[in-house]
Amino acid sequence: RALVDEGDPGDPLFLLRDGVVAVDVDGEVLAHLGPGAVRGERAVVEDGVRTSTVRAATRCRVAAVRGDHLDRDALLELRAGHRHEEVS
Repeated sequence: RALVDEGDPGDPLFLLRDGVVAVDVDGEVLAHLGPGAVRGERAVVEDGVRTSTVRAATRCRVAAVRGDHLDRDALLELRAGHRHEEVS
């Protein structure tokens, strides 16, 4: 089941507490992420839309935080360290 769909509004940010999610763009799986992964910082920082679909690959526990409850400078730093989804 999808946590978020590509093109959805970009708030909130998600922290994967347990489990594994699959990240896909245009239906192509680009990565599997595990506990500790943060998703959605790009959309929150840019006030944009989701750039990927994130689906539970296993049973998951996720924490969600609205963008207006986060430190924007910390999000920019986090975003700078992430690679962006690109389909080759």
